Amino acid sequence: MNTITTLWHDRPAGQDWNRAYPLGSGRLGAMVFGNVACERLQLNEDSLWSGGPRDRVNPDALPQLAEIRRLILSGQPKAAEQLVQDAIAGVPDIMRNYEPLCDLLLQFDHGIPVGPEGELPAYRRELDLAQAVARVSYTLGGVNYRREVIASAPDQVIALRLSADRPGSISFRLRIERGPRDMYASRYADSIRSEGPSELHMRGAAGGEQGVRFAGHLAVTTEGAAPRILGETLIVEKADAVLLVFAAATSFRAADPSASARTTARRAVGRDWAELRARHEADYRALFDRVELTLGDEAGTRAAALPLDRRLEAFRAAPDDLALATLYFNFGRYLLIAASRPGSLPANLQGIWNQDFMPSWGSKYTVNINTEMNYWPAESCNLPECHLPLFEHLRTMLPQGIATARGMYDCAGFVCHHNTDLWGDCCPVDRNLAASYWPTGGAWLCLHVWEHYRYTLDRDFLTAHYDLLRESARFLLEFLIENRQGELVTCPTVSPENTYVLPDGQ
Repeated sequence: MNTITTLWHDRPAGQDWNRAYPLGSGRLGAMVFGNVACERLQLNEDSLWSGGPRDRVNPDALPQLAEIRRLILSGQPKAAEQLVQDAIAGVPDIMRNYEPLCDLLLQFDHGIPVGPEGELPAYRRELDLAQAVARVSYTLGGVNYRREVIASAPDQVIALRLSADRPGSISFRLRIERGPRDMYASRYADSIRSEGPSELHMRGAAGGEQGVRFAGHLAVTTEGAAPRILGETLIVEKADAVLLVFAAATSFRAADPSASARTTARRAVGRDWAELRARHEADYRALFDRVELTLGDEAGTRAAALPLDRRLEAFRAAPDDLALATLYFNFGRYLLIAASRPGSLPANLQGIWNQDFMPSWGSKYTVNINTEMNYWPAESCNLPECHLPLFEHLRTMLPQGIATARGMYDCAGFVCHHNTDLWGDCCPVDRNLAASYWPTGGAWLCLHVWEHYRYTLDRDFLTAHYDLLRESARFLLEFLIENRQGELVTCPTVSPENTYVLPDGQ
């Protein structure tokens, strides 16, 4: 085990989503729980968002702009705040949000009772950052079981291989479910149907007007026993080994998501596990192996023998495990590679991993620092390709931001406030006085264009993206006004998530 590229635990994640291991191909994401009796793979596709594009510019923004500025400059922030909440907030004041795709649930029959999941002999689950593989191994009834899961960018599938060292030991029932975990969940998919004895197909549409249509396709190959399907349940009994591949597509990219997912899954399942693994690993390591960082000494090596939760506890008591910082650094690089690849959408507020239909802050792109933080490692860690989805999304945002600048402020150029979504929405969102009415999110994102150029010195790239910088600058030049001291200031705006006290105590 490489101590600076392996996260490991001696017990499953149970029901705690935050303890599951993330995998990603840029477009597809999976959270792997490692449960023995009932394994859960919670899946995402980056373009599955609620609703379609819409114009949320408040028609009262421009007529009230002069009065808002007068109130602010005359020292009446409370009155200005109330007017901003009514006249500047987008209508409606929420954006579209990111949705989960589905869960793969595997109910295993080991032939003997499993017992408490936290007390299994020889149990280990690990996330190998050097190979981008999640592994689970344990022993029951004298049989050694093993699972390996990958999110393959070359084949655009989530792939799971199940094996055991005794023939005929793999038995399980698999269901595809979509919905909140506190109820029977398949109700959030319009259709889940078998396509022969070894394939399940799911399709449906996200919530909201013009919701994105989606499809997922599961294909299975087995060794030693044939699978069968009853209703929505795939059944495998006494197999030697099993390969599951899952592909997904949405109408954001594919005219026919069902055909796209079906074709991708069938192509991938035609390869054996060794080939799938090799193609995935070669693709991933071409990015991950570009950078090495070494910190610490033998203390870190000894600490790596502990499961990660106990290693963190030991670090709190005696922070001499500098190799833990290296592991953390490598985990950050891993997450960026997993969540942002050429052809994918940029990493959102939760990267690509989300189990909730109403996630915190919509799991959108929060551009008053969170999105920027996602991409801090891109250039300094020699991952410029992973930066490209952000620039492509800026291209999506540009026409929306130009319309928002004109409609709200009668300014030329490109503006975005503190959030955007799948469709490049640039209007204020959430009615949060500490963040929403901040018109420089687009400008901050455009600095990433310049950062990419500074590292690559790619003049063709800069020429191709110069209009983003130009339109952002045009907006700021027209938006600035003079205060009473003759200084040029942005108004109305906020310093995100900061407050202040006026001389009179307000």
